[in-house]
Amino acid sequence: MSWKNRDSGEYDSRSEWHRIVVWGDLTKFAQTLKKGEHVYVSGELRYREYQKAIGEGSHSVTMPVAEIHATEIRRLDPRTLEDGAA
Repeated sequence: MSWKNRDSGEYDSRSEWHRIVVWGDLTKFAQTLKKGEHVYVSGELRYREYQKAIGEGSHSVTMPVAEIHATEIRRLDPRTLEDGAA
């Protein structure tokens, strides 16, 4: 994501990462994706929690996680010649 900063007039950018969970045939397709590719993901947003140990000893905290359980993934960028597609 990028935008023009109103104060400085320079362009700023930010990357956002999302946890995508895939199953079945989607796993084979997902393994062909490369870093930086634009993709369309459709699915269900699910929330869960897990326990994470903190420091030494038996202290732990509950960590919230949001996951997209994908039912469809589509590549939005055209395939490059490097990938073997014309």
